[in-house]
Amino acid sequence: MFKKLILPLALLLASAATAFADDVDWKVYASYHNPTKCVALAGRIYVLANGDLYSYDPEDQSIETYDKATVLSDFGIYDIQLSSNTNELVLLYGNGNIDLLSADGTVHNISELKSKTLPDKTLNDVLADGSTLYISTNSGLVELDLQQRIFRSLYNFGYAVKSVCLVDSSIVAATNGGIFQGKLSDNLLDAANWEKIGSATGFTRILQQGDQLYGLTNQFYKITSVSPFRISQVSADRVASFFQNGDYTYYTTTAGDFKSLDAEGTVATVDSPFPISHMVKGSGTYWAACGTNGLVGMTLTDDGGFTVKVSDVTPNSPVRNSFYSLNMAGTRLLAAGGNFFYPNIDCTGTVMKYEGGRWLTFDEEGPAAAVQANAYTNAISIVQDPGDTEHHWVGMRSSGVFEFKDYKYASHYDSDNSVLSSILPASASYYKYVWVSALAFDSQRNLWMCNNQCDTIVCIRK
Repeated sequence: MFKKLILPLALLLASAATAFADDVDWKVYASYHNPTKCVALAGRIYVLANGDLYSYDPEDQSIETYDKATVLSDFGIYDIQLSSNTNELVLLYGNGNIDLLSADGTVHNISELKSKTLPDKTLNDVLADGSTLYISTNSGLVELDLQQRIFRSLYNFGYAVKSVCLVDSSIVAATNGGIFQGKLSDNLLDAANWEKIGSATGFTRILQQGDQLYGLTNQFYKITSVSPFRISQVSADRVASFFQNGDYTYYTTTAGDFKSLDAEGTVATVDSPFPISHMVKGSGTYWAACGTNGLVGMTLTDDGGFTVKVSDVTPNSPVRNSFYSLNMAGTRLLAAGGNFFYPNIDCTGTVMKYEGGRWLTFDEEGPAAAVQANAYTNAISIVQDPGDTEHHWVGMRSSGVFEFKDYKYASHYDSDNSVLSSILPASASYYKYVWVSALAFDSQRNLWMCNNQCDTIVCIRK
C-alpha cells in the first residue's frame, strides 16, 4: 500500500539538513570547459569558463580552481576584469554580487548591488578605468570605487544602459533609448544633465581603440563624431564575438573568420588555429580562450597570425554545468544533464560519469548525427546495464532513448523503430517529442521506460 508521506518527508529532510549542514565539508564540481575570457595577474592566467573561474601558472603548469566552497562568495560569474590600480581581479556575478580576488587568494566581497532593490539587475557590460568600475545594467549605470571598495553612484536616466566609454572627461552611453553623454564634472545623478546626442538604439557596445571610438550592433561602426553623433560602417562583416588586446580589436565573424581592427579602422584577416573568444599576453605567450578548444597558449608568427604553443589547458571537470538526474552504479556516478520542466530551454545532450576522481563525457557527435543536431537535447535519465558496466541507456526529453557502448553511440530508439510514442504524433517535428523521463533495469535485465504524456506510459525492452 502506498501512503502520502510528502509532508513528513519534507520536514525530515529540512531538519536533517539543519542538523548536519555545519558539520559537512562540501565540494563543488563546477565546469571549467568552454573558456570565454582570460586575464593576466601576478604571473598567472585567470580564466572565466562556463561562469566559473580557474587559473594557470605557465611557469610550473599548475592549475587552481575557485568556487563558493573554497574562497568565492557566489556562483555564476558574468565577467572578470583586471583592476591594475588595486592589483586585483574583479569578479562580477549575474545577480550583482562582486568579489575582489587578490593574487594571494584572499577575497573581498562587495554585496551592495546584489542586495539593492532594482527593477532589473541584468548586467550588459563592464568598463574598468583606473580604480573606477562602470557597470552597465538594465536599471542604469553603476559606478564603483575599487580603491575605497564602495559604490559611488547609480545613474538612472530612464533607459537600460548597454555599454559606456569615457571621452574627453565625459561618459558616452549606448542605451535602448539612444546615445547619451554626461560630463563627469556635472551632477550625473540628475537625469537632466545627460544629453541625448544620437537616436541609435541598436548598439550593444561602445568601445575605444586608441583615440578612435567604435560602436557595435551586429556590425562594427566607426564613430566619426561624438557630438553631433555620426557614424560610418567599418565593414560588412557580421560579428559573432570580439575582444580588445593591445592596439587591436579582434573579432570573429558569423562565417567563422578571425579578423583584426586597428584604430584607423583597417580590417585584416588573422590566421588562427581555433576560434578565439578572448586573448591576453602573459610570460611572453598569447593566452587565448578558445571555447570548446580550451585555454590555448599561442605565439605570433611573422605574418601576424597565431600558432599553437600550449594546447587545451582545462581542469578535469564536468563538461557543462547542467545536471538533471544522478544515478550511482557502485562507486561510479552517472549524470544526465538537461531539463524536463522548462519549455524552450534546450540543453545540449550531456551525459557524464565521475569515477576515480575523473570526469568523462559520453560521445556527443554520434547521437547528434543520428538525429537532427537540435534534437539531441535534454538528457534526463541514465541507467547502467547490470550485466555490462560499459553499457548505458539514456532517456531524453526530446528524442527517445540512446544506447551507448564503451561511452560511444550505439543505437537510437524513438517512435519510428520502437514502441515508444511521440506526444505530438501528427506534428512535423514528432521526433522531437518522444519523452522518456525514467529508466530502470529489473533483476532479469529487462529495461523499463517511462514514456511521458502518452496513452501507454510504461514500456519494456526485454
